[in-house]
Amino acid sequence: SGIVDPSVERMQYSSELSIWEIPLDARVKFLKYLYANAGPMLHFQQNANSYVDKQHGIGFHIGLGAKVPLSQQFAVLLAPHYKMYSLIPFHSERNSDRARVLGIAVGLNYRFAKN
Repeated sequence: SGIVDPSVERMQYSSELSIWEIPLDARVKFLKYLYANAGPMLHFQQNANSYVDKQHGIGFHIGLGAKVPLSQQFAVLLAPHYKMYSLIPFHSERNSDRARVLGIAVGLNYRFAKN
């Protein structure tokens, strides 16, 4: 939900955003399989939305993760994260909303064998 101007109007809405991200990630490993990561990201909204400004700009992400090897070449990843978009917007319209994401990424990692 978003607040346009709390002194004038409150409004709740649900909407879908399609955003392309280019993250710059710093990662610190600790314990055997765990890591923490954080950094800025460049992002561009791909679809139109009448409720919030375009989410083009520089944002920030932070998260924790686990990378557990299954074999010499395969590993599974589990990474909860928090992202905030448009900390530095490329341009602002009438709204000052910033999209925020709390999510979890699940993945499979493949490592090519060295010759």
